[in-house]
Amino acid sequence: MDNYEKLRESKIVYEYINDLLENGNFEMREEYSEALKTTMGVMADIYTNTHILMKDNKEERGLLNTELNCPCCFRDVIISDLITYGYLCEGCDENYYLCEGDLNYEWYFRDKNKDKLKEDVLLELSYSKDEGNVVIGTESSSGAKYKCNNVSDLANAVECYAKSYLTYDNNETYYIEVWLTENDREQGNGFRYSDVYTDKEKAIEAAKELIDTNGYSFVEVVKENPMVSVFCTDGETEELISYDKYYNKIYKVSHEELNEYIENWTNKEEQKFDYDLLYCEDNGSYIAVDNYEGECYVEEFETEAQAVFWLNTNIPAEQIQFNVISKDIIEKVYDKVKVGVKEGGSTNEM
Repeated sequence: MDNYEKLRESKIVYEYINDLLENGNFEMREEYSEALKTTMGVMADIYTNTHILMKDNKEERGLLNTELNCPCCFRDVIISDLITYGYLCEGCDENYYLCEGDLNYEWYFRDKNKDKLKEDVLLELSYSKDEGNVVIGTESSSGAKYKCNNVSDLANAVECYAKSYLTYDNNETYYIEVWLTENDREQGNGFRYSDVYTDKEKAIEAAKELIDTNGYSFVEVVKENPMVSVFCTDGETEELISYDKYYNKIYKVSHEELNEYIENWTNKEEQKFDYDLLYCEDNGSYIAVDNYEGECYVEEFETEAQAVFWLNTNIPAEQIQFNVISKDIIEKVYDKVKVGVKEGGSTNEM
């Protein structure tokens, strides 16, 4: 958890407890009330110390800035150094609960991610009351399905889709995908850990700590925009995942052409076409050949997306075949890669 999240979450806990004590319509035993007040004091100490650390840190100082204005001098205000207030005007040296433009939506309920979208987006949304889910996507994507039973679920689904699939003009960010059990891992049912990281090494260290502390079955560090995996571990073995081949041309050929390519490589004969990464369909499955480094590896996959994903990365085939890598990541890479389709000796881009 970074300092911003520590500041934000200590503020949220403080406000919830304060609301409970002041507005809760029920009787509470005195010792419980005192315990909650003690917790509020702890949250206040955490908040104050974290604010000092952030203000003194050149890299984190900017996270205290807001886009709101002081009601007196109209200068920009920052997040207050006092947990009982919302904002601070350093020019007036005054703290405020709310500021002009806040619209009763306090800073600690906002996402600090203010990155601008890189391009125009037309979202398509389909809600099924009977099935209790919503499908969100764009014109050029197959969409993602989320559980949705109320308005709050719908808002969370749109936010999740925006963070996972839309492209931003920002620096690289990373998140951690977690699989609780071996069965979850086999089914591809992971969940996204809440923290977001701007440093890959810190994200990897956090992933290692998560699996060591909680005994999860598997964790994976994922780079966003485009969404690709960069590290995974089951707690015993670790793997750094390289995407040096990302966006290289991959060619879909006929079954006969693929067999001819393998035969020519085996017999050390000259190839008829200069392809390093190619695959074909074979009775409902897909055969892929990776000759990127002259080794001519051959693997079989259930889906076309899996074949393209393997050709585009250095991830071991068995991790893809046994659903260790999440399906969302595989589909995202598949959507991004340009596949050339060879027909009659010519190559056309799809």
